[in-house]
Amino acid sequence: MKKISALLIFAWVVIFNIHFSIAQKPFEGKVTYGISYKDLPPEMEQMKAMLPTESLLFLKGTMSRTEQNIAMGGSQVVISDNKNKTGIMLLDGMGEKYFIKISKAEIEKSEKENPEPSFTYLEETKKIAGFNCKKAQAKFEGMEESLAIFYTMEIPSDKSSQFKGLRGFPLEYETASGGLKMTISAKSVNKEPVPDALFTIPSGYKETSMEELGKMMGGQ
Repeated sequence: MKKISALLIFAWVVIFNIHFSIAQKPFEGKVTYGISYKDLPPEMEQMKAMLPTESLLFLKGTMSRTEQNIAMGGSQVVISDNKNKTGIMLLDGMGEKYFIKISKAEIEKSEKENPEPSFTYLEETKKIAGFNCKKAQAKFEGMEESLAIFYTMEIPSDKSSQFKGLRGFPLEYETASGGLKMTISAKSVNKEPVPDALFTIPSGYKETSMEELGKMMGGQ
């Protein structure tokens, strides 16, 4: 487990960055995002081949599920109940399976600590995954540079967890965290039935906490 600790933490950041709240109007289906990197710090460049390059987002009612692969053939999933503001993280790696419950208090604390960005809306357009998108620039408090976003009005969407207040559904955007610069772009958007089972904890997973997980990873 120690070998994948850094990538687990990194993958968690990526997942929360690309997790979006469900639309005001009904939308059920799957969005497949590609993840690309630039200007990786030296310590991450050596692990570039193990960094996630794709993420799946499933939407159904007030539920959402984001999943992606991590190092050593593992996987990580975040299930969000946007109505009750709770979540579950599933970790499967190195022969171990754990789930971590994310409480309403933890989510609300994160929301308070991450104020809404300001947006500048531009006329530049781009077609992404077959959808017409417009460009916006998001500026976060304490950040010198703004982040480019391409959003569509063709998919009903409420506010995103990262880009609160954005007019539409983000299909491509830049993000920066801990020296990592990424571009996350939708490769496909499919309206299709999503099984309820995707939003439940599978059998074989043991409950833990982020603190306990850190101890198992050698305190990282």
